[in-house]
Amino acid sequence: MKKIINMIATALWFSLLKDTDAYYLPYVLIGLIGSYAYFVKKEETIGRMEKVMAGIYSVFIYLANYPIFWNHSLTNPSNTLNLLFEIGKSAIFFYSAYLLISNLLVFLYHVIENRKGIKRKEEIPNQKVFFHSFLILTIIDLVVLILAKYPGNISPDSINQIEQIKSGVFTNHHPYFHTILIQFFLHITRNINTGLFFYNVFQIIFLNACISYAITTLSEFKISEKITKLIYFWYLFMPFNI
Repeated sequence: MKKIINMIATALWFSLLKDTDAYYLPYVLIGLIGSYAYFVKKEETIGRMEKVMAGIYSVFIYLANYPIFWNHSLTNPSNTLNLLFEIGKSAIFFYSAYLLISNLLVFLYHVIENRKGIKRKEEIPNQKVFFHSFLILTIIDLVVLILAKYPGNISPDSINQIEQIKSGVFTNHHPYFHTILIQFFLHITRNINTGLFFYNVFQIIFLNACISYAITTLSEFKISEKITKLIYFWYLFMPFNI
């Protein structure tokens, strides 16, 4: 019976989020891995921390996609039938999300715990892993930025944010504080090209530090070296943060 409920929860997860205005692929991966985790994990109760984190993640995903669940009742609150339908749809989503994410968290916890005792032929200090990853990523990204994309990648999104900064009229079409951060660099340099360049340098340094920390964490947890290197080279040759 539990297996059937898990399969139904997975199907509902895919169905309810298919109209998301974000990227659908991360939700597909969560659904597939969460469902797989249920079938391979041992029979055990879910810990308090996993329950709390699963609840928090479920709320965040729900809030990020609230128009999917409240696209009628918000504009016509007097329609009781629509209101009840969308409350029910929200409740079903929360249950599906909680079940998949809690399974996923328990699965990841055991994967990490099982790999902690593995000894590698050559142990590399974590500080060295972080420093080397950060240095190589940052140098390559800065070279690409300066030689090919100075002062930064131009897109409709970045143009819109510059227009908001120049007009002083801000919207939430893009993250507000991200736009304010760009405005800060434009203000201190008093030049659009220079400001955008220094903003991009800051972004490269900050995000590469995050990526390097993730690579260091994988190394610390004794995750397969092949997988760790594959992830690292993916970030190395796909400079998302320029």
